[in-house]
Amino acid sequence: MPRVKKKVLHLRKIAKISAKVKQQKFFENLDDNEEYNFSDNEEGFEWEDGYFNKESLFQILVDNMKNLKPSKRPLTYHGNSDRTKRRKRKSIREAIKANGQTLDKFFTLNKSDDEREEGNGDDEREGNGDDEKEKGSDESNNQLLDEYILKIENKLKTDKKITSGQKVRYKAVQYFFQLQKSSHRKLESARIVAQLLNRGEWFSKCVRTWAKSYALYDNIPQIGRGKYPGKSLLDDEDVWLKISSYLRKVKHNVTIQSFCDYVSSEILPSLGIETKTTISTRTANRWLKKMGFVYDRYQKGMYVDGHERPDVVEYRKQFLERISMYQNLMPTFEDTIGRLKLNNDQIKEVGNSMYHEARVIINPGKNFDGWWNIDKLLEQIVNRAIPIFEKTHPGAIAVFAFDNSSSHGKYADNALNANHMNLNPGGKQAKLRDTIFNGQIQHMNFSDNYHDKNLRGIPKGMKIILEERGLWPSTGLKAYCEIIEAKSHKVIFYPKFHCELNYIEMYWGVAKRYARQQCDYSWTGLQRVVPLALDSVPISHIRKYARKSARYMDCYRKGLDAKQAEYAVKKFKSHRMIPNSILINIDLLYD
Repeated sequence: MPRVKKKVLHLRKIAKISAKVKQQKFFENLDDNEEYNFSDNEEGFEWEDGYFNKESLFQILVDNMKNLKPSKRPLTYHGNSDRTKRRKRKSIREAIKANGQTLDKFFTLNKSDDEREEGNGDDEREGNGDDEKEKGSDESNNQLLDEYILKIENKLKTDKKITSGQKVRYKAVQYFFQLQKSSHRKLESARIVAQLLNRGEWFSKCVRTWAKSYALYDNIPQIGRGKYPGKSLLDDEDVWLKISSYLRKVKHNVTIQSFCDYVSSEILPSLGIETKTTISTRTANRWLKKMGFVYDRYQKGMYVDGHERPDVVEYRKQFLERISMYQNLMPTFEDTIGRLKLNNDQIKEVGNSMYHEARVIINPGKNFDGWWNIDKLLEQIVNRAIPIFEKTHPGAIAVFAFDNSSSHGKYADNALNANHMNLNPGGKQAKLRDTIFNGQIQHMNFSDNYHDKNLRGIPKGMKIILEERGLWPSTGLKAYCEIIEAKSHKVIFYPKFHCELNYIEMYWGVAKRYARQQCDYSWTGLQRVVPLALDSVPISHIRKYARKSARYMDCYRKGLDAKQAEYAVKKFKSHRMIPNSILINIDLLYD
């Protein structure tokens, strides 16, 4: 477009100034004249003083506004007149002929052949069709709005999972459609909805966006509050490992404040974060929940599954009688050696002819010291514990007490155990000792002069043994560590489900807690910490654990069950026993 000359611009400026001057003079003349007459051709009218006053003029304007019908024509031009639409359609058809399919065709429904043929007419036919469409557009628009309003109403009534915030959105869109149906413009309708809900301009913009989304997809965007997919520092593997190590170390002593202090002093500096010095208590609480911690009061308890089973209770009575008999025969020492080991003088005396202590620490593994089993246990007792006990306590008899574990119920190599027998003779089975059945000796192995040379000296097997007896039982005989009793010492087994009677369990608990707090959870760290953990429990504490187990035994002798004994041991702290007064109100122990 050529540039406008300066002379033309100057003339336009002079014309505007002259027009303003003429307009000012016209209004000045109206104010100076008392009477103003106007006539045009044959028609004319005359204004006189007093014909209109301010009140009557205002009332006329109010009445006219009430009767005024709103115009459907927009106040501003949006480029959607009939002539503009025909011109755009014509340019689109020309572009299709020149370039093929256009981009807007990919997002519209395919027209039928009849519609395509109708669309190929001239501009006049298209203009007439547009006029007919515009006549029915209002009715179709109102029907569509009614459909939207009804759908929203049904959704609010039937959908039980919709949140309160989402209900507000749907209700706002429903009001918006109702106002549109009443011939209000979109901007005005959105502002009215915002005012009804005491919201601002931003909410009105959101209402228009939600209404457009519902018209296109029959849905309103979900509320994103609380659904931020941001990445937490806890997702970092290094941070997770450091926090896990810290929590294993402090265990039940962790608090929100101590955890925040650890994060501010260890985690954040290690990541190079300088802008943030610590985390909030709410963040610490969420992190601890992710790590599997629950805010609760830690307290010790006792499991009673199978504790009061009839067979267990019967064996408990026998155990208490037997342990009471052994305790009456035991001497009382003012001072004991504690751990079973030799002192310096005894070590000098024996030299390297025997082990110096009964404790055994192995390096487990197939390629190292193997695994701890019953054979290693017996080797520890026979080669270490018994010789050291006889050296430190000459002339005394030791009582070895074991819990009722399957690994502690060792059978002798030639014990009569059906699990060591095969069904048929020979094979890989142990040679069992002879037994007596119905007053007669029964040989478990074939004799050396048996008529079948192939069976001489080998085990008979389960089938032949039972055929000789005429039975088919599957029982065996369990021995109480016959090797230990052969050394003139005693063996006793604790009842099943009665860990409270074995005070070594309390010792193990304290030692394991020390190991968890001091270990860095590596193999070398575990090898270093385990001996320290075993030595960390003083002998005075071990004596307290033994007295506590003795109080449990006294409770069971008095007829209390597991829960009553647990309460009584916590309530009364007398030496090795519970007072007899507890039997008076035994039913009120839990009150």
